[in-house]
Amino acid sequence: MFRGVIDRTSHEGGLLLTFTGSSPALGSIIVREEDGQYIGKIDAVIGSTDAPLAHVAHLDRKRSEEHTSELQSLTNLVCRLL
Repeated sequence: MFRGVIDRTSHEGGLLLTFTGSSPALGSIIVREEDGQYIGKIDAVIGSTDAPLAHVAHLDRKRSEEHTSELQSLTNLVCRLL
């Protein structure tokens, strides 16, 4: 199972996640591990093979910037398998 940690927001308004192991599949749905809350979808994996970043886009646009800042402090985001 993919598990990532939010590193920072992207210039596109998404989230950049650090991770180890296999890259997540593009289009994977990312949820908060503790309660299954939808966060967004993986739309790119960037960076070097030593320090890859997964980009989560399609964030819930109803969320405020304050809520997005709250998400940045989370450490347990996972991929939900459909």
